[in-house]
Amino acid sequence: MKKLFEKNKFILILVPLGLFIVFINKKLNTGFLSSSKIENHYIFVGLLLLIVFILLFTIIKIDKNS
Repeated sequence: MKKLFEKNKFILILVPLGLFIVFINKKLNTGFLSSSKIENHYIFVGLLLLIVFILLFTIIKIDKNS
C-alpha cells in the first residue's frame, strides 16, 4: 500500500482539485456571480486564493520529501 501511495502522490493533488472545480462550476452555473454584490466576488477570489495556497504548500511538501 505504501509503494502504491509513493508512486501516485499526484492523486493527492488531483482529486481535491477536481472536486473543487466541480463545486465552483456548480456555483457559477446557479448564478453565483451574476449579481452585482461585491461580497460574492470577494468570496470567489478568496476561495481561489486559498486553494492555490493549499496546492502550492502540498506540492512543495511532496517535492521536499522526494
